Formats: sequence, C-alpha cells, structure tokens
Amino acid sequence: MNETPKQMKPFQSAIEGKRVSSIVFVEDYLQIIFDDYVFTMFVWPEVSHKGGILKNNHDDYRNTLCELTDQRVIKAQVQEGEQVSLLFSNGAEVSMSLKEKDRTCVEVGTFSGQKNKLFIVWN
Repeated sequence: MNETPKQMKPFQSAIEGKRVSSIVFVEDYLQIIFDDYVFTMFVWPEVSHKGGILKNNHDDYRNTLCELTDQRVIKAQVQEGEQVSLLFSNGAEVSMSLKEKDRTCVEVGTFSGQKNKLFIVWN
C-alpha cells in the first residue's frame, strides 16, 4: 500500500479511536463530525458494509452512513492517488476516492481539528 507519509501519520494518529458524533449531508458534500475533528469529503465516498458496496445513488446509502454515529474509527489508511479509507467498529468502511477522474472540484477533502489546529487537504 502506498501511503502518503507526510499526511498519513498526523491523520492516522488523530482519527483512529475517535467516535463519530454526527454525519452531515450538505448539498454537494459530506461531513463526518468527530468529537474534536471534522472530515469533509467533496467526493461522495463509497460505503462498504454487510458484504455490499453502496454509492451515493443507493437507497440505503444515507441510512448506512448515519449508522456510523457513535461508532469508532478502528483503522485509517491513505493510499496516495487512490483513496482515503476509514474502517469503523461496526465493520463499515468509508472510502473517499483521490483519483483525478472522480473529482468535482480542486479539493477532494479536508480534515481539521480544533484543539491541535491540525489541517490536512487532499487535492
């Protein structure tokens, strides 16, 4: 796996073990809110759960994302040029594509923290 070294360590150490406090659907992007951090995705992520892969147009997509509330991040991975993925305590995995073909704007996603002023941009 090709990890982005400069982004991976702070991202991984900041997000692993954190609990999802809310999921926010905005017109054209998604936010996963943690107690001290916000992960904003400008590319709709894929959600793998219970043996299936759900995309934004699937009937259960939003419900499955909302079920992440109160779940903890077990593992975070960054694959340079491919994806950022989060594995949750309920077995669900959320993957945000970093591929050029999937972009809808310059930034693919951001991750920011209040306490330590951590700010990561994937573009």
